Amino acid sequence: YTVSLAGHDWEAALVTPMKESPDRKWNSDRGMSEQAKTLVNPGAASDLWQEVWVPAYMEAYGPKWKWVDGEAVFRKTIDWPAYAVGKPAFLSVGRVDVRETSFVNGQEVGSSNDWILPRGHPLPADILKAGENTVTLRVFDSGIHGGISGTPEYLYLAVEGGDPGFYHPDYLDDDVSRSGKKADWQRRRQQWKIADNPYRYYRW
Repeated sequence: YTVSLAGHDWEAALVTPMKESPDRKWNSDRGMSEQAKTLVNPGAASDLWQEVWVPAYMEAYGPKWKWVDGEAVFRKTIDWPAYAVGKPAFLSVGRVDVRETSFVNGQEVGSSNDWILPRGHPLPADILKAGENTVTLRVFDSGIHGGISGTPEYLYLAVEGGDPGFYHPDYLDDDVSRSGKKADWQRRRQQWKIADNPYRYYRW
């Protein structure tokens, strides 16, 4: 079972805006603000929330988002079926520029820091409940474009499935990075130079 997280029904709050540097002197992340810690809780109210489309650069969200970097919080409510409760799941947050910490129902599930790497986080089997669930990201943009960007197919919440046995043991998929580490992503990119050729599995 998979839920796409792409779409217009996200809310975003610009919590700690910082002036964008035209000469790429990156802003420093001083850690998650107290206000952001409040906003990652399900149902947290604030006059900062506005409906936005994800994925998109946050500069596209209106005048107050232009020419700024800094801290923002994104959240989306999804429905989860009862039959999928108790099963391990995977949250794919795609490409986030640049630092993200992800929460499900107010519980932190992982974090990463990379401007282009699509990544995600395995979820504990007991974190999702039947019905309404909240996915929230605290995002920090240190410079230039920021936010939850990339392409829609990398934004999803899915039940983890077992290996169906369809593929060769050394098959490499092109899914998101589970570790969120740049070194792992670069190693996989090198491997893909040969691994994406399906004919190497063909028995002539």
